[in-house]
Amino acid sequence: MKRQDLDILQANAKPLPANASRAELLNAVATLIDTIGPATFKSLRNVEGKGLAVLRATAVAGSPLEPIAEALKAGDRDPGNTVGGVMDVLNLTQTDVNALACYCDNGDEMTADRAAKNLRTLADKR
Repeated sequence: MKRQDLDILQANAKPLPANASRAELLNAVATLIDTIGPATFKSLRNVEGKGLAVLRATAVAGSPLEPIAEALKAGDRDPGNTVGGVMDVLNLTQTDVNALACYCDNGDEMTADRAAKNLRTLADKR
């Protein structure tokens, strides 16, 4: 993620309520990601084929989960820099991460807009 994108996220972020429902949190992060525009990220490979421990330890840098992690951090819910941190904050399963960021559903690259759309789709499912 470019420094400019991070600056935009931080400038537009509002603290996320501690009592927000999962759907509210997913939608709030999607709305915040909408502010960064056309950034492109490398989709995660073989999410469901990796063991859960390996997936959780994967760094979010350069992936579609990076703007999600940065939006959470800017909104006072810092997940750190791993997929597992994002999973914990948003209460995501391995299947959720697959839908959000895997190349099998999203192609080799994904825009921030697509990441936001995937978050909204996930929010609407539960």
